[in-house]
Amino acid sequence: MKALILAAGLGTRLAPYTDHTPKPLFTIGDRPLLDRLIGRVQAAGCSAVIINTHHLHRRIVSFLDGQAYAIPVHVCHEPDILGTGGAVRNTAGLWKEEDLLIVNGDIVSDLDLGAVVAFHKDHGQPVTMVMHDYPQFNGVWVEGAAKVVSFDAEDAAAGPGWRKMAFTGVHVVSPAVLDYLP
Repeated sequence: MKALILAAGLGTRLAPYTDHTPKPLFTIGDRPLLDRLIGRVQAAGCSAVIINTHHLHRRIVSFLDGQAYAIPVHVCHEPDILGTGGAVRNTAGLWKEEDLLIVNGDIVSDLDLGAVVAFHKDHGQPVTMVMHDYPQFNGVWVEGAAKVVSFDAEDAAAGPGWRKMAFTGVHVVSPAVLDYLP
């Protein structure tokens, strides 16, 4: 399995700090978040990592050039931001024969990514999305414990057993999803 770290965003909510530093290079304990994420996806068993970039692309590349990771790190620059689906499609040539762990490049979590990967492999569905209950951001309708039924936060047809959850920015996709991405 490979990993995709989504690092292309503009970080507008954190301006003016993001005017000169992309969010994945913000430090926590003197270590950039991107560095921490690369270590975490490696620890989860990923054999390589892909990083999509756009905003302050050269800053990310410069940081990566100074590192020596145990797994290959590929950078895919997006001259125009493609969004999550576009980034997944744009990097397909690097992972299309295996599942892909996708992590937003600006999250801090103690989530066991290895357990997420194992869960994905065990349930046999093409997508695993890590969700949690955070009312301020709950916008995905989930039925029971494991089935996403709607991305319409105002879905008037909410069924029995449906509840709103928030997407964490961590998911695993199988190559089958490429058939649904433009």
